[in-house]
Amino acid sequence: LEEFRDLNLIIGPVYPELQASVASFAAKNRIPMISPLSSTGNFELNNSWYFKVNPTKEFQIEQTASYIANEFSKKNFFLLQQSGNSLSADAQLATLCKDKLSNRSGKQLFHEYNLQENGVNSIKPLMDENGENIFVIPTDNEAQVSVAVTNLTALAEHYNIVLMGTPALTRLKSIQTENYHRIRLRYLSPYFIDYSKPLVKRFVGNYRETFSAEPSQFSFQGFDVSYYFLSALFKYGKDFRACLPDYPMVLTQMTFNFGKVAPMGGSMNHGMFVTGYERNFDVVNYGIAGEDDKK
Repeated sequence: LEEFRDLNLIIGPVYPELQASVASFAAKNRIPMISPLSSTGNFELNNSWYFKVNPTKEFQIEQTASYIANEFSKKNFFLLQQSGNSLSADAQLATLCKDKLSNRSGKQLFHEYNLQENGVNSIKPLMDENGENIFVIPTDNEAQVSVAVTNLTALAEHYNIVLMGTPALTRLKSIQTENYHRIRLRYLSPYFIDYSKPLVKRFVGNYRETFSAEPSQFSFQGFDVSYYFLSALFKYGKDFRACLPDYPMVLTQMTFNFGKVAPMGGSMNHGMFVTGYERNFDVVNYGIAGEDDKK
C-alpha cells in the first residue's frame, strides 16, 4: 500500500463492484482515479478525485430528449407507445419527449401512437407527405422494436422517416441493419470512429503492426483514456482537475468534455456524438451533441 500512495494516476478497475475500495483509497490520498468503461456506479457523486469516462444512461437519455426537442420541435413527431416498465430509463425518454414537445409542437404535430394495436394503415392520415416524419422508440425490447421497425420500413417506401432511438437498438441481432438505413436511425452515443481521421489511421496502422490484428472498440477506448489522462498529467501535474475544461483533445472514438456532477463531487464526461444511418448506407457523424447550444 505504501507504493500505491505515491501513484499520480489510477486507471481502473473496469468493473464498479471492484472500485469502492480503490475509490476510497484514491480520495484519501488525493490521487485522480479514472473509471474507464462502465457508466454505472455512483462514486463521482461524493469523490472529487473520481472521473467517469462513460456518461450514465440517465444522462444519455436526458441529452437525447434535449436533442430531439431542439432538432425536431417543428417536425411531424410520433412517440411510439410501448408496454413495459414505466420507471425504466427508456420510459423516461418517452416522458421527457412528451414534456418537451407536446406543447411546443402543437397538437397537429405531436402524436402518440401504438403500432402494435392500431397497425400501419391508421397512421397514414397523420403522416407528412412532404417533410420529415420523426419517430421515437422509447424501448430496446427486441420484440417491440422489431414490430416497429418492420412497419416503419414499409412506411419509408412512401414517406421521409427518421427513427430516433438509442445505441442499444444496433445490438439487436434479429433486426437487419439495412432497415435502420431505410428508416434513417439516429442516436446519441459516446462513441464514433471516423476511419478517415489521421489519428485513427495512425492508431490502426500501429496496432496492426504491433499485434497483427484489428483493434476492437476496447482497443480504441484504452488508447483514448490513456492518451488523454497521461497527457493531462504530463501537462498540468497530478491535480489536473480544474484544467480539463480547457483541455480538448482529438481522440480516436470519444470526445471528452468533463463536468463536475456536484460541488464536492467528481466529474463525468458529457461528450456525445450524434450518429445517423443514411439511406445510401453511410453511417455519419452529425457532430457533438449540444455543441450548437454553446455557440
